Amino acid sequence: MYSRFDGGRLIGKALAQAGTRYLFCLHGGHIDPILYGCAAEGIRLVDVRHEAAAVHMAEGWALATGQTGVCAVTAGPGVANAVTGLANAFQTGSPLLCLAGHCPAPQSDSWTLQDLDQLPIVRPVTKWARSCGVPERCGEYAVQGLLQARHGRPGPAYLEIPMDVLARKIDGNTGLVPLYRPPAPPGPGPQEVSEAAALLAAAERPIVLAGSGSFWSGAGMALAELARQAGLPVFTANAGRGVLPDGHPWAAGHAGPAGGAFGEILKADLVLCLGARLGFPFLHGKFLAGKKLIRVDLDAAETSLNRPGDLNVACDARLFCEALSSELRGPPPASRAEWLGSIQAARERGREMLYAQASKSGGAIHPAALVEAIGKASTPSTTLVADGGDILAWGLFGLPAHGPGQLLSTSAYFGCLGVGIPYAIAARLARPSSPVFLLEGD
Repeated sequence: MYSRFDGGRLIGKALAQAGTRYLFCLHGGHIDPILYGCAAEGIRLVDVRHEAAAVHMAEGWALATGQTGVCAVTAGPGVANAVTGLANAFQTGSPLLCLAGHCPAPQSDSWTLQDLDQLPIVRPVTKWARSCGVPERCGEYAVQGLLQARHGRPGPAYLEIPMDVLARKIDGNTGLVPLYRPPAPPGPGPQEVSEAAALLAAAERPIVLAGSGSFWSGAGMALAELARQAGLPVFTANAGRGVLPDGHPWAAGHAGPAGGAFGEILKADLVLCLGARLGFPFLHGKFLAGKKLIRVDLDAAETSLNRPGDLNVACDARLFCEALSSELRGPPPASRAEWLGSIQAARERGREMLYAQASKSGGAIHPAALVEAIGKASTPSTTLVADGGDILAWGLFGLPAHGPGQLLSTSAYFGCLGVGIPYAIAARLARPSSPVFLLEGD
């Protein structure tokens, strides 16, 4: 048992009391105390061969579980290699904490081993980036990073500690490791809920676009109840895929042009965006012209981007669903079931046309046929992972989302290739008894 008390051990204690089970890392001398400290606190080290994979794996853990992933990279090239992973997590809004080493503080700017001015490099692709210069505060800073990763819109946080600070022996009673207690998310105001209920009551063809924010808030059960109570077809996208499983009676499947029912989305007269960015996959909101729009997002600024809502609510997606369900009275109009039926029929027609086309591929393996076979072979416990460009487009069209965190893919906003194997390994660690299948190409 590693009994030494230093900055690395305090970080291990901070992570362990916050519930961290795995540290994804590539070993380097600058982070030795962190690795020893985490192992001593019962955190399993998962070693990789490139730092980008460590960050991708931490993000994959977050996407599969809804928890904050944690990774560690060494100084200099370790941090430089991690930037792509941090940028991807920043674009997708995935919560993770990246711990990094740094050359000993007295040796900075002296051409010592792996010296690099790291903070200016990572600041553009992280929510929060700090350096800790006091060993007794390493645990405190680690908790700060975990909180910052989950505060407001989730994203990556970065903490670096010089090697001499990490390794300095301290009195175990002097290091502060504050308790990790994430703040309660904000809920909607009564007036906002009343306005949303009125807009919903006046709509004939409403839909929900449930994006990543619905996943990070754990909105699944609340969204299912709202969909049933109000008669709302639910499209899902990005990390929101599976928040309402594709097999749910009110599920409309994947949102966006590749979903098979985009023509029906265009017929909607009210769109409720739950934590969904209206960027590239949604034509930057242009398809929403002439429709009433309710935008719910933790980030108030996001609700004004590309296509501002007729009603903008800065709050947690789960709390919004619960509050709106409580506001509704009576059963939904019968026409809502017919509206759902037309959406689901359009989706099936699109799938049938695509798979019919795939069967005429002249003996070659058409991507749609591959995706269809994978979907049929999967079970409700299967996690499906898709990585690539063109092959990802086919996967988004045909792969089913069996539940929250069970369909992981590279970001449609960033288009970062290479996440597939790290995501798949993280998903297997999250659910060791359940199968994981990776579709990778390009």
